[in-house]
Amino acid sequence: MVMRIDNERGFALVVAIFALVVVGALVAGAFFVGMQEQRLGRNAIMNQQAFQAAETGIEAELAEWNAVVYNAMAPGDVTPFGRWLPDSSGWYRGRVRRMNDMVFFIEAEGFSRDSASRAHLGMLTRLRPLEIEVLSALQTQGDVVVTGNATITGANADPPGWLGCPAAPDDTLPGIMTNDTSAIKVVLSGKGTADVEGDPQWDEDPSINDSSLTNFGDYDFNDLRQIASLVFVGNQNFANSLAPTLAGAACATGNNRNWGEPETTVPACQGYYPIIYIDGDATINGDRGQGVLIVDGSLDIQGGFRFAGPVLVREDLSFQGSPGQTPRIDGGVIAANVTTGKNAFAGNASIGYSFCAIEKALAGGSVVKPMRERSWVNLY
Repeated sequence: MVMRIDNERGFALVVAIFALVVVGALVAGAFFVGMQEQRLGRNAIMNQQAFQAAETGIEAELAEWNAVVYNAMAPGDVTPFGRWLPDSSGWYRGRVRRMNDMVFFIEAEGFSRDSASRAHLGMLTRLRPLEIEVLSALQTQGDVVVTGNATITGANADPPGWLGCPAAPDDTLPGIMTNDTSAIKVVLSGKGTADVEGDPQWDEDPSINDSSLTNFGDYDFNDLRQIASLVFVGNQNFANSLAPTLAGAACATGNNRNWGEPETTVPACQGYYPIIYIDGDATINGDRGQGVLIVDGSLDIQGGFRFAGPVLVREDLSFQGSPGQTPRIDGGVIAANVTTGKNAFAGNASIGYSFCAIEKALAGGSVVKPMRERSWVNLY
């Protein structure tokens, strides 16, 4: 016998409740998955912000390498840095550590906008100094006329007042090196004491030509503009306008008339060795500077101008001092004389070979480059 239930009242309610439960579960599941996706996406964005901030910190230090501070650090010294990104999407902090004379380690911690996410990156870098081989106090391929009380000496000497200078591998170089020594004239007139000194006094190298005097390691003369810290376009006349200056207590490296301090008057600028590129002829009268001076034209020095470091001139060099003034270059001069080939020295002008001035100028003005292999390190 089969029993039949004819009363099915309430069944629809049960089905409706069951359907609501199922739909609610599906909605809750979708909501949960959506929330998780949103959190994952937000976390990914924050992680990317932090990574970008850390990467930007290292790249900014490379691009804006503070040679005044970093190149003067002793091995083991650490200098901190940090700032917000320009679009405020994150910020970074880090430090530069000098590992040895040539190697620096840059590490940066990057943070997301809300500082909830962090990335820590590091990079090994190496100083890339400009390769300038100074073989004499004056290296040229043009005529050289020395008159008055002008002197050119290849005897190594530290610039006056400089401390911590390394010993030179060669104490004395030739006073002048050229491809034709018959073009050298030392003229004595009146009580003049014009002189060229060195070991030998002057030397001849037939291989000297335009190329040998305008190529320096990986750079030719035009390439030097790319690594210069100060660039002047067109002919320039610097009349009593070059001197070390301060911005507060720091050296005002943003002032393009500040070429560092070869003396002791402004100690904050003694470690500043700019690479100065002049795209044209230049006339300098008075004042002082240091670093690497590159003139893509002719150079005329007057008054009591003093410069420490190598001087590279593409065309001709005229160097003379006014009465009572003693202009001086401590380092070395390469005058390529590409076009006309004339170099004149008069008055009390003086060029002296200085291994210390060259080494400090080249190292002090150097920038760093990442190591060729395995320079990046993801610290965590």
